[in-house]
Amino acid sequence: VRGYGQAAGAVPEFVVGVVGIFLFYATLQVVPAPSGRIRAGLTEPEPITSFPLLDALLRGDSVVVSSMFSHLLLPIGVLVVSVTPILLKQLLTALDSSLTAQPTLFKVATGSARKYIYASAYRRALPPTVALFGLVFGSLLGGAVILETLFGLGGMGRYAVEAVAATDLIALQGFLLVVAAISLLVFLCVDLINMLLDPRRKPGRAGGGS
Repeated sequence: VRGYGQAAGAVPEFVVGVVGIFLFYATLQVVPAPSGRIRAGLTEPEPITSFPLLDALLRGDSVVVSSMFSHLLLPIGVLVVSVTPILLKQLLTALDSSLTAQPTLFKVATGSARKYIYASAYRRALPPTVALFGLVFGSLLGGAVILETLFGLGGMGRYAVEAVAATDLIALQGFLLVVAAISLLVFLCVDLINMLLDPRRKPGRAGGGS
């Protein structure tokens, strides 16, 4: 686990993607060809929300939904494999610090059960890891551009690149607005989760802000 965590940022996402295609498609053949969002011969549903997967779900087209999910498995797996080492490394570092902190040593000295000691240590180690996820989320959007090209997926990343190439300022402004809104929502969720993990962060508590 520590070796996996130490690999944080060592392997670029496109390298993981190429290895994933070679291993799971070319060798094992357990995922479909990286040639788009849907299997050849199927047609995407008529747009309702302009999100093809959501449109297929709303129209109840199980065949298209299944095909889209299967085409998304490998790209999502590549993102997870690329990002989780960063979060795991932060969690292990915070956990090492938490296990040697005074509250943990006090619980050990008073004879608390091991499960309570570890639960307390994890609860203090999780907030910085959750906060880091909010920062890493921005890199996910950047990596999505490369993965969309690699797997033949049409998405927000490719849309932004095409808008820049065509000098379409309105489209680019719309993209930035959507990304900013999503980022703010992610940061809000991160703050709420951290308040649940650490009651001291709640507004009105001592040291918890105004």
